[in-house]
Amino acid sequence: MALAAKKTRPVHAANGIIPSRGMGVTAAAVVIQGAYLSKPADGYVNPAIVSEAFAGIAKESKTGGAADGDVVVQVDREGLVKDDVVGATAVGDEGALVYAIDDDTLTLTASTNVPMGRVEQWLGGTSCWVHFYVDSAGNTFA
Repeated sequence: MALAAKKTRPVHAANGIIPSRGMGVTAAAVVIQGAYLSKPADGYVNPAIVSEAFAGIAKESKTGGAADGDVVVQVDREGLVKDDVVGATAVGDEGALVYAIDDDTLTLTASTNVPMGRVEQWLGGTSCWVHFYVDSAGNTFA
């Protein structure tokens, strides 16, 4: 289910730092702090939408302006995030690809969902540490 209010997600450095950068927001898109973000081919970010490329996790809330890129949002591009992952049920899920269904939901189901990382550690139930990553060219773990 899509985010309705800002969400503080525990994000930890995977390699000593949490790389982040400012990214232009799609016109009129509402980005909420903690949202999983994706970007279409034009490169501007919006809340995660299936079939788009993963862009990172929003560090702040912003609403896009009249044109694409009028507003910039700070985005975490790599780290470990603790969240529930639909379909994760056992330690055997560690290393599995993780996909964003929308700006607040992760799953192990590929379908047309957005690949965003891998299960680093299964904690119990559906709770996991997920190592997410996206480089400047838009490459992820997929």
